[in-house]
Amino acid sequence: MASCELPIPLAMKTTLSIAFLFLLVFFVMVLVAINCEPRVPGAEAISVALQWTMHLLGGIVATVAGVGMLIVGATHGSFQRQIVLALPLLAGLLLLSANWGVALALGAVAAVWIFKYGAAEIERSAGTTKSS
Repeated sequence: MASCELPIPLAMKTTLSIAFLFLLVFFVMVLVAINCEPRVPGAEAISVALQWTMHLLGGIVATVAGVGMLIVGATHGSFQRQIVLALPLLAGLLLLSANWGVALALGAVAAVWIFKYGAAEIERSAGTTKSS
């Protein structure tokens, strides 16, 4: 018999693995928050666990993006290779500490990125979905 399984795209695999990692870390943080001293109620423990998870994953993303920018800069990489890491850096910093300045910088970089590089792709993909 032939298998009817469709291949899962790489982007979907990456998204699913990041979601699974987030849930796994969140579950561990919930267990830590419930079992740590002083004892906190269940709803507050979940809130604390979510905050810890966002801080941890935001710190990891910001650190990896910052180190990546340093490596690209040290190897005399192009500006285009460095600016690609600006979005993950700002997103990680925003998860690490909710600051309006970082949010504005993230929004500005994302808007310029979409305007400069993504506008044609958005129009092209919208055109293909209408004709289908």
